[in-house]
Amino acid sequence: MAGARYLQKPEGASPASTFLHDAAIETKTVLPHPVTSGIPPMLIHDETYKQMWISPKVEVLLRTNHPASDGPVAWISPFEKSRVVVIQLGHGPEAHRHPGYRQLVRNAILWSAGRRD
Repeated sequence: MAGARYLQKPEGASPASTFLHDAAIETKTVLPHPVTSGIPPMLIHDETYKQMWISPKVEVLLRTNHPASDGPVAWISPFEKSRVVVIQLGHGPEAHRHPGYRQLVRNAILWSAGRRD
């Protein structure tokens, strides 16, 4: 449903996923969308994830170039039965206090509920 998976252990040719705590992550919007409306480039302290399986069918909304990340940090799932937004950010109080992150979550809730198109 999310369009991605964190791999606890290697699967076939795919290595296990990794993460890094307390990283300074620069993000930027890569797709104009109601979820990204009003979201400026952000510098946010959070976790990064690498070597995840991410469906080639997701619509990437936000991306980072942090070396410990796969790149996408927010996307629209390819799940067709409902609007699904995945926000990889938000693992601690610093992220939760960030105004850009808060706006991103608000936009995602409204869009998922069909109240923002």
